[in-house]
Amino acid sequence: MTEVGGFELTLWNRTRSRAEEIGVGTVCDTAAKAIEGADVVVTSLFDPTALRQVFLGPDGLVQAADHQVFLETSTAGPDVLTELDETLSLSGSQLIDSPLLGSTGAVLAGSLDIILGCTEAAMESARPVLAALGEARIVGPVGAAARLKLLHNSMLAIVSAATAEMMVAAVAAGIDKSDAFAMLTRISPYMKRREDGFLHEKFDSVSFAMTGVVKDLDLAIDLFHRNGSALPVTALSRELYADAVPKHGHLDMSAVIRRYQN
Repeated sequence: MTEVGGFELTLWNRTRSRAEEIGVGTVCDTAAKAIEGADVVVTSLFDPTALRQVFLGPDGLVQAADHQVFLETSTAGPDVLTELDETLSLSGSQLIDSPLLGSTGAVLAGSLDIILGCTEAAMESARPVLAALGEARIVGPVGAAARLKLLHNSMLAIVSAATAEMMVAAVAAGIDKSDAFAMLTRISPYMKRREDGFLHEKFDSVSFAMTGVVKDLDLAIDLFHRNGSALPVTALSRELYADAVPKHGHLDMSAVIRRYQN
């Protein structure tokens, strides 16, 4: 291991070069190797399929788990987390459902808002790592934080799509672009974080890619539909992003504005 910020750190990524590009810690060949001797394991993967592959597949995390705490930060829905928690418990390990709320800047500043699905004892076991990342709070058992994260990302997607729609409509109606953005962010101040996209159409600084938005909306729609909720606005937003993905899926979510311009 290599010490980084007071922690002994090892890394693994399904694409090894991405781990190497970070330039910190020791990069391992397998997920199982990376967690040997670790007290706390932090995982971040794209979707439930990736989680099951990395945890349950050959040289996976479950194979090597031994009385460790797993901070699972992916946005993958509650079902897979409950499944993995039950499997990890057989090794004496604990899974903490720990979605991260905040931008890349918040990660670097250690000022993330972290919601947790776990017990108080599990949170205490991971407290040094959580404190380095930001402010953490428990919202319920495993799965509770994952449900809240889907709610959060759904609302973010809806408001972003609405902002894109109104920006294009405003310019078409002869409203100054800067004035339009100022008015819209008066109602939704959070959108100021995507000024580069909505006001200047610069989408390459990606904190939330369009493909990820569609994936999260699919998870949210599945979750809330199963519980009997009607989601016409969410479903329409999902289609707007999906329509833009073939050309712009790798860009920041503010690129949904392209859907209204094409």
